[in-house]
Amino acid sequence: MKSGEISFSLTTKKGKTMTKCETCGRQNEGLFEVIKDGVSRTFDSFDCAIEAMARPCKNCGCLITGNDSLDGDITFCCGACQRQFAELGNKLARTTV
Repeated sequence: MKSGEISFSLTTKKGKTMTKCETCGRQNEGLFEVIKDGVSRTFDSFDCAIEAMARPCKNCGCLITGNDSLDGDITFCCGACQRQFAELGNKLARTTV
């Protein structure tokens, strides 16, 4: 698996020690494992996985679950947030000079 790739696997824990969702702490048979960069994490719903793993938009703070807009190393949820963030940076640069 390449760096940054994510794999999913559904697991049932019948007859084994039940693990917990790392976000909400629930124990149930619908747990699944997400492996990213060799690190395994266990969740009981996509909501919990998103809350734990999704990157926040640098401008509005929403969790990015789909395609994102990158500006260097800064991640945005959409082009509008990227433009708004850039405009704010330009305004701050003009007022501090």
